[in-house]
Amino acid sequence: PMVAIDLDYDPMTDPLSLAAELRAEGASWEHTAEQLGLETIELRRLTHTDRPRWKKLLREAEREAFRETANESTLDSLRGRPIA
Repeated sequence: PMVAIDLDYDPMTDPLSLAAELRAEGASWEHTAEQLGLETIELRRLTHTDRPRWKKLLREAEREAFRETANESTLDSLRGRPIA
């Protein structure tokens, strides 16, 4: 099946995408909202307004954060650095 691609979508400026990355890295709701120039309640409302998309973005961001952590840990191990 063909998948429609939104050529105007930019994950680097999309508030939900940016929020998902920050949350996946462990940022609080308050810090995430601050980084995006939003009130915490506005951010929470935004994530509830498009819940399926939020969950998808967060899941992808969590996987990426886990992958990055695993890769860094593996490289540290190969270099003989102790894993904290």
